[in-house]
Amino acid sequence: MKRNYGELLVHANTAMLEKLNENEHKPSWEEYNLNELILLLKEEYEELDYSLLFGTLADTRREAADVANYAAMIIHKCDMLIKEAQ
Repeated sequence: MKRNYGELLVHANTAMLEKLNENEHKPSWEEYNLNELILLLKEEYEELDYSLLFGTLADTRREAADVANYAAMIIHKCDMLIKEAQ
């Protein structure tokens, strides 16, 4: 059976955009360095872990979106640093 990556990404992107829009009032992630983003990702992972144990499925979905957003920010930061190094 062929995997439906498109559907996977639609669900992930929807949740990720919801969280990014909720956090629009926070400072821009572009102001953080790579190490700071990694620390923030670890914090979000802890929140995801907690939601799995004590939260609802909606809580877990929201925290997973936060983790995915920080992972995306790290990817973007790495791409920018790689580009600068060339």
